[in-house]
Amino acid sequence: MKSTLTVFPSKNLRGMSATVLGCALGLSLCLSPHAQADSSPLEAARAAAEKARQEQAAAEKAVAEVKARAEAQAAEKAAAEKALVEKTAAASKATEALRAQETFAADKAVRSTKAALAKARKAAKEATDADKEARERDVTSARETVLRATERAAQAKAAVIGGLKPLAASAWNYEKARHLLFRAGFGGSPEEVSRLHRMGLFAAVDYLVDYHLQPETAGWFDAFPHRRTAPYEHHLNAAQKAELNQSRVSFRQNQHHRLRRAWLRRMAETKRPLQEKLALFWHGHFACSFLAGEDSYAMWRQNEMFRHRASENFGALLNGIAHDPAMIRYLDNHVNFKGSGNENLGREILELFSMGEGQGYTEKDLAEAARALTGYNFEYHNGQFKFVASRHDTGEKTLFGQKGNFGGDELVSLILQQPATSRYITGKLFRFFVHDNPDKGAVEQMAHVLRSHQYEMKPMLRNLFRSEEFFSERSMGTHIKSPVELMISAIRTLKLTNVDFASIDGTVSNLGQRLLEPPNVAGWEGGRAWVDASSLLQRYNVMAKLVAPVDLVAWLQESGNADPAVVVDSLARALLCVPLSKPKRQELIAYLGPLPPPEQWAGKRNEINTRLRAVLVALVSLPEYQLARNAPIRFQPSSELAVITRQ
Repeated sequence: MKSTLTVFPSKNLRGMSATVLGCALGLSLCLSPHAQADSSPLEAARAAAEKARQEQAAAEKAVAEVKARAEAQAAEKAAAEKALVEKTAAASKATEALRAQETFAADKAVRSTKAALAKARKAAKEATDADKEARERDVTSARETVLRATERAAQAKAAVIGGLKPLAASAWNYEKARHLLFRAGFGGSPEEVSRLHRMGLFAAVDYLVDYHLQPETAGWFDAFPHRRTAPYEHHLNAAQKAELNQSRVSFRQNQHHRLRRAWLRRMAETKRPLQEKLALFWHGHFACSFLAGEDSYAMWRQNEMFRHRASENFGALLNGIAHDPAMIRYLDNHVNFKGSGNENLGREILELFSMGEGQGYTEKDLAEAARALTGYNFEYHNGQFKFVASRHDTGEKTLFGQKGNFGGDELVSLILQQPATSRYITGKLFRFFVHDNPDKGAVEQMAHVLRSHQYEMKPMLRNLFRSEEFFSERSMGTHIKSPVELMISAIRTLKLTNVDFASIDGTVSNLGQRLLEPPNVAGWEGGRAWVDASSLLQRYNVMAKLVAPVDLVAWLQESGNADPAVVVDSLARALLCVPLSKPKRQELIAYLGPLPPPEQWAGKRNEINTRLRAVLVALVSLPEYQLARNAPIRFQPSSELAVITRQ
């Protein structure tokens, strides 16, 4: 019997254990011919092989199950991964959709919010505008109520104190504001006039009269007393003494020239125009000249007194003049002493400074006034008043029917008691500020206001500047400017800068108004005395020279309007208190002619300025600016400016 060897396929043995395979192989190899007879072992081997086969099958099945599970897990994993990718994509798509939806919603919300905000702003603006309009109406109504009340109060007060009738508040306009600024000051730019106009009549007058509320011009001039004679000078020879004396004279004269120029500058730049206008008035009223003693320091002190007491109490001002070193020297009161009287100061105090010539006093009163002022002297080197008691006449004096040992202070008090004093002073102020021919009734009304306020001048000035008389047709556009007013008003109106005040000083002096050197103790005559055929031509020429550097193109650019009619009207409104007549207006417009469009102004600046300056010179040479009204003009154009002649 042959031995049989069973061989198992090797490809299916990967799942079987090593023990099972070894046993099966051992059993097969151990079979020998001797063992064939014995079937039990064979059967056992077969059984073992079968078992091994079954185990192998089970192992293969287990392997297949493991493999299937692995494949299932792989498939499940792949499906999970696919599902994850799909979910991720879906989530991303959903996120994008959500974002788009949120963006749309946000944009919609923003648009809605903006629309709501715009609507709210519009509503708020409408409410604000309505509220503003309501407030403006309330303010306007309140202002009108206040104005009416102020007007009634002013009228009542004027009636009570016997003053001039106030102008109706409704009659106040731009032209009247300009008239006020020019008469109570030296004029101003259109912006300044507009500001005064917006204030209303009563506030505008208060603004000018209460000038102490405006900033003072600090450090406008430094004056120094004269140099004393040094003790060693008596040891010098004649030439050396003459040289030192000449240096002192030069110092006084140079200080005098600088003072005049500084005052002109102050008038042009001051924030207190009425103060300087009154200082100019008092300088002409209490006329005193540097030439009398060439004392520039004393003249500066007098000028400061006029300024500081300009609108205060007339009694204080008159008392100051009686004690003023410059006036004492000018009218020779330093040689007025007991037993050797000099009546100059006493006479002029009565005739020219307070009561008027031949008004309310006698020749005896003049002599007694001079006696009262005996001993009133001054210290030359420091410009101070000095009372020399040993030279004063202490005897009894009779003044205006009253007896007593009167001095200068008592003289002033007695003068203020005389009715002629208030009439004389208010009459001169009326002619200076209003016109040359005041009614006696108007002067008496002003005098009553001055007396009822114990010679305080501000109440009288308020009443004057608010009055119908001040703004009457006889007043507006009829004033002949003095040389100082002519030049200073042009500087202020046209806002001229870099002005050569040494040249201005020379100009006003040549025109007849040399400051600090009036022609005589009566001062400048004024009015029509300022102009004649020669001086008129000179006034035109100096005005042409003054405005020659003005860049009117810059002024034109501010308005942005090149219409010749608008340009002429704007210049006329800035310079004239009364409207141009139609013929003169048309003549000026025709002379100016069409102007290039604004974009060409820069390239044609010189050409345009030449034409504008010609019109400007024409305007400042008109009677409405210089003299009275309505004199015809004729143009004769020259190379640069229009020359204006009278027909």
